Amino acid sequence: MSALRLHQPPAPEPVTAAADAAPPSATPAALLDVDGVAALLSLGSSTVWRHHAAGRIPAPIRIGRSVRWRRDELVEWIESGCPARAVWERMRGAR
Repeated sequence: MSALRLHQPPAPEPVTAAADAAPPSATPAALLDVDGVAALLSLGSSTVWRHHAAGRIPAPIRIGRSVRWRRDELVEWIESGCPARAVWERMRGAR
């Protein structure tokens, strides 16, 4: 009779200092393209464009022909309850 061998999972890899430096969510890109905004808002990119056209999300900035949104502004907008763009701009202007 042969001995029964149990499968041993591989040992976990050691954590390096670079991985401990900051969690991935703490160092994201400062500017997001439409796909980044879609991921942040859990929407499709075409829905992000519709909300932009309707004035429901903060205004993006243009860099040449590129359209980008400020990640920190979007996070702050979400934390404020996702007000319409006009309301959001008034809220930001009051600060």
